[in-house]
Amino acid sequence: MSDRRLEVFSEVAKFLSFTKAAQSLEMTQPAVTFQIRRLEERLNTQLFNRSHNRVSLTAEGDVVLECAQAIFKKYNEMESRVKQLQEKES
Repeated sequence: MSDRRLEVFSEVAKFLSFTKAAQSLEMTQPAVTFQIRRLEERLNTQLFNRSHNRVSLTAEGDVVLECAQAIFKKYNEMESRVKQLQEKES
């Protein structure tokens, strides 16, 4: 699964807005919507409630957000550990 989809998902969850997430990520709003739809298709579930110009996370969205945050934390840990090894080798 693309970590870009998780990044886009996390931004939409952060702002509860597809438009604000698009601005933050320097993407178009349709591109953000496309990434969210692809993630929802991959997981076979709806991640956001969309009604009357309001966006909120579904229960499944809450789970995905929690997991995405853990994945990003692990990515950061991985990068830090690799950097430390590279510095030791220098």
